[in-house]
Amino acid sequence: MICEPDDRAHGILPLYGQPERVLARARGCRLVDAQGRPYVDFESGVWAANLGHAHPAVNRAIRRSLNAVMHQGYAFRSAEAETLAAHLARLHGLPGGRSVFLSSGSEAVNLGLQIAMHLSGRRRFVRLDGSYLAAFGFGRLAADNERRIDLRCDDLAAIDAVPWHEAAALVLEVGGASLEVVRFPREDFVARAVEAARRAGACIVCNEVTPGFGRTGRWFGYQHYGLVPQLVACGKALGNGYPVSALTVDAAVAAALDAQPLRYAQSHQNDPGGCAAALAVIEALEAGDWVARGAAVGEHFAARLAALQQRRPQQVLDVRGRGLMLALQLADEALAQRVARRLFERGQVVGQRGASLRFMPPLTVTKAMVDTLVREIGRALAAEPGAPR
Repeated sequence: MICEPDDRAHGILPLYGQPERVLARARGCRLVDAQGRPYVDFESGVWAANLGHAHPAVNRAIRRSLNAVMHQGYAFRSAEAETLAAHLARLHGLPGGRSVFLSSGSEAVNLGLQIAMHLSGRRRFVRLDGSYLAAFGFGRLAADNERRIDLRCDDLAAIDAVPWHEAAALVLEVGGASLEVVRFPREDFVARAVEAARRAGACIVCNEVTPGFGRTGRWFGYQHYGLVPQLVACGKALGNGYPVSALTVDAAVAAALDAQPLRYAQSHQNDPGGCAAALAVIEALEAGDWVARGAAVGEHFAARLAALQQRRPQQVLDVRGRGLMLALQLADEALAQRVARRLFERGQVVGQRGASLRFMPPLTVTKAMVDTLVREIGRALAAEPGAPR
C-alpha cells in the first residue's frame, strides 16, 4: 500500500529541507508532479541528468545489469569497470591512467585527497575559496577542518602566501555551482596557482563532479584552462542520475600507488551496475554530439540573459557562466527568492542561492525552452512593485 504524501513526509529526516510537492514522472527536461502539474527542469535534478531524465539508452543499460550482475563484491573483476576506465583515460587524455568507481562525488574527491596525502606524506590541501569539495571527510567545509587551506580566487598575490610546502594537493573546481553560484577563475590565476603547486610537489586534483560531461561546453571544465590533471574526480552526470562516481589518476600516480599501496574498501567499489550506466552515458553523449549541441544552446541562453540584463539593469546586475552552467545575478536575495518562487509556480525549476538564479539544464534542453524561461523571468521582474514595465 502506498501512503499519501503527507504521511510519507513524517518519515523523512529534513536534513536538506522537505519540499511540499511530490514528483511523479520525469523524462528529458520535463517533470510532472503528483497533481499532474508540468515543469521544465533547469537544474538537471541535482545537476546530474545531463542527458535528461530517464534517458532510454541509460535505462536499458541499467535494466541489462539488473538481469545480469548489479553488485559483485570483492571476489571478481568487473569487465564493465575495466572498459569504463579505458574510456575515462581516453577522455581525460591520460594514457596509462587508471580509475576506481565509487558511489558519490564527495567520496571520489575525498579519495583523491587521501591518495595525494598518502603519497606525499603531507596532511593539508589547497582549494579555491567558494568551491565545494565534499559533504564529509577531508573536503568538508566545517570550520574545524584544519587540513583545508583556502586560496582567494583570482587573487594573484594570495598564491605566494600559501604554505605550499604543507600542501599535498591543489584542488580545482571550476564553476563553483554550490557556494559561489557559477564563478569561473581567470586563466592567468589558474596557471600561476598550478605552477606554484607543481613546483612545491603538490598534486593537481580536478574536481569535475559538477562541471564534467559537457556542462561547461566542453567535456570537462578543466579543459578551458589547458590543464592535464594528475587526478580527476567525477560524479553526478557520469551516471545521469544513477549514483556512480569515478576517480581517475594518471600513469605516474598509478605507478606510485603500485610502489606505495593504499587499501581502500567500499561495498560498491567498481560495481557493474553503476559502470554500465556510465558507459551508456558516454556512448550517448558521443553519439548525439551533445557536448557541442549543449554549448550552442548555452551561447543562445547567455545571449538571451544578457539582453534581459540590458532591458532591466537595475534588477539584473550580472550574467555569468559557460555552456549550460549559467547564473543571473539579481539586485538582492529577496528579489531572487521571489522570482524563483514565481518561476516554480509557472512550471520552471531553477536554482537560487543568495541573490543569484542558477541554470544548469540537461544538454538536451531546446532554445524554445530557454526562450520561454527568459520570458517568464522578465514577467516576474516586471511584476515587482515599482519595476518599469
